[in-house]
Amino acid sequence: MAHVYKETVVDPKILNAWFPTEYQAVLFRTWGMYSAEKLAEVLEATPEDIRASWELMGLDPDRKIDPEWRRRGYITTVRDTWHILSKPQQCTLLGISAEEYEIMLREDDFLDHKLSYKAEGTQCYWRPLTEEETAKTRELAKLLKDIEEKIGDAPDTAFDFARNYYKPASPITTPYPTFIGKDMKFIYSYFALYGDPLIDETLDPFPDKLLEEYAKYGVNGVWMQGVLYQLVHYPFAPEMSAGWEIRQKNLKKLVDRAAKYGIGIYLYFNEPRWMPMSVFEKHPEIQGRTVEDKGMACLCTSTPEVQEYLENGAYQLFKAVEGLAGFFTITRSENPTNCYSHTNEDNCNCPRCSQRSVPEVLAEVNNFLYRGAKRANPDARGIAWVWGWPDNRVEKVIELLDDGIIFQSTSETLIEVHKGAPVKIADYSMSNPGPGEWAKNNWRLAKKHNHECCAKVQFNNTWECSGVPYIPVFDLVAEHAVNLKNEGIRHMMLSWTLGGAPSPSLSLVSGIFDGKYKLDTCVDEMIDDVFPVGCAETVKKAQRMMSDAFRQFPFSCAVVYASPLTSGPRSVFYTEKTGRRGAMVGISFDSVDAWTAEYAEDVFERQMTLVVEPWREAIKLLDACDDKSELFEEFKSCAKGTLVHFESVLHLTRFVRARNAMLDGEKVIDGNRDVKQVMMQALDEEEANTINAIRAQSKDSRIGFEASNHYNFSRQNLVEKLVNIDYTRRKLNK
Repeated sequence: MAHVYKETVVDPKILNAWFPTEYQAVLFRTWGMYSAEKLAEVLEATPEDIRASWELMGLDPDRKIDPEWRRRGYITTVRDTWHILSKPQQCTLLGISAEEYEIMLREDDFLDHKLSYKAEGTQCYWRPLTEEETAKTRELAKLLKDIEEKIGDAPDTAFDFARNYYKPASPITTPYPTFIGKDMKFIYSYFALYGDPLIDETLDPFPDKLLEEYAKYGVNGVWMQGVLYQLVHYPFAPEMSAGWEIRQKNLKKLVDRAAKYGIGIYLYFNEPRWMPMSVFEKHPEIQGRTVEDKGMACLCTSTPEVQEYLENGAYQLFKAVEGLAGFFTITRSENPTNCYSHTNEDNCNCPRCSQRSVPEVLAEVNNFLYRGAKRANPDARGIAWVWGWPDNRVEKVIELLDDGIIFQSTSETLIEVHKGAPVKIADYSMSNPGPGEWAKNNWRLAKKHNHECCAKVQFNNTWECSGVPYIPVFDLVAEHAVNLKNEGIRHMMLSWTLGGAPSPSLSLVSGIFDGKYKLDTCVDEMIDDVFPVGCAETVKKAQRMMSDAFRQFPFSCAVVYASPLTSGPRSVFYTEKTGRRGAMVGISFDSVDAWTAEYAEDVFERQMTLVVEPWREAIKLLDACDDKSELFEEFKSCAKGTLVHFESVLHLTRFVRARNAMLDGEKVIDGNRDVKQVMMQALDEEEANTINAIRAQSKDSRIGFEASNHYNFSRQNLVEKLVNIDYTRRKLNK
């Protein structure tokens, strides 16, 4: 029977114009990740069609498929095909149901917020090429061959770092001290899957080798997301908790293994999760605030049934998983949970909670979970995170918290900075060491009411640059840690989903808090202690240069969320305006007005230049050192990986600003810079930067990776960027 080819429907503003057809973009980005058979199913072709298409593009049709992309890199695939494939096509590619797909978008750390607007009717199918498309494809194949020669010997090493962590750990010869009763230093796994890691035992988020390294660097706790209805029997819709026994069993194994290294397991509770209206058809008595346009409603925590579920659910979990160290909560914002998670008294449509105060409800959620956990395990710790609480009512919530609950505040919240524009920090900043007055005041209030205090910090990396194991700015890390110690802080949550790599930065922080290093000489002491003698002085000088440069970083939430900081060299050039705004730590497009945020565009460019240029000098210093030790190579890799991200932001900013001026009919920008020359120089410099990124990632497979986003850029993304640069250069030269 003759094959029926469907027409492709695409969003014209997001055309991947450097590919002859849209389906070739899919084939290019998924090459080596998914089989010809799977892609044939998605694109409604035959496996022979797919292999022939790869071969015509100059790609080996018999390349070995790496299954880790499906297991640990599926978010990269979703992002790469978001604007080309339909949702059903993405489900087919990933091998999941429509229900699993929606859960992934919702539960994988707000993946749906990290993906930009998806045009209606987006879909793509294979079809035979026209003569013109065939000729363009042959030109593409020739270009790809030239690119590979230019890159040189730089093999694709994706996920090598993860595979290394599943090798056997060293035998435990001396028992590690227990975490029970100790000051907490807990962190997220460097590469754990965020959504549902406990359902598949083979996706162990904390292999022994990783636990061993954490213990070596002074970490005594790790955290992971816990969705209560997936971990215990869910009384309101039992079918939704399918597999809870398996998750409990795997969690218990993890708790027992971690304890051997003196590490406790903490769960992140964002409870109780809102539910579809179908749940409330059977249980109208627990329905709280409704969100009609979403077809969802909150479980009302003012009802005895939900209160009992929270307390007994926590009790059952902590009883079944003996030794579970504790939990921390976000009770306002993040996912819609209690009736006041996204509202106040004046706009809450729950008939019960609207008669109560926000502080009452927020405190109550923490209290019920804490009571259940403590009833099962007297050593369990409950941590209430202030994130999202009303600023002027923090003390009232604290007053209502049960005795024994630990109060947590993000350290750098509301620090005021001025680097060309006045900005108040929300969180996720290493370039501006905390703590700020807001956090310090909250901790004073908590201590006043006899609560221990915990600081939420980022000592390895932040959204300022998430695609490296750690940003090598030890001076800034030390300044923050010393400030916290002087403030009397005992406990620390060391990372969100980003920043979980074992690193010298963690060793530095542990040494400061444990009294191993003197506060005024701690950085040099740590470097002398950790790094080989042959490179120690070079590391000291380079990290100072990078620390000083990083202080110039133009921070704001819009900058870290909307700019190319996360996508880095994956971000492509457009010669026409796309009309798209950057998504949160996702695709930035060309929305320079969004990512410069509070900063004037020229000021933003100037500040990024003040970061990049000294950083380049630090790299030269590192390259001049001939030390080949593993730690020094890692330090150099982190320095180069960070610069790769910063360079992309600078080059994209320069290009888009000049392009916008050109489209407005201007010939110069900033008074005397020729717009065409600015764009061409940005392309040249970003080409060199992208090649550096490929080589850096080839040497260190962690470059570009972050646990909740997977690979922000794959090798294929970077090679495609070079294709995009060639295409853009030719368009500008017409």
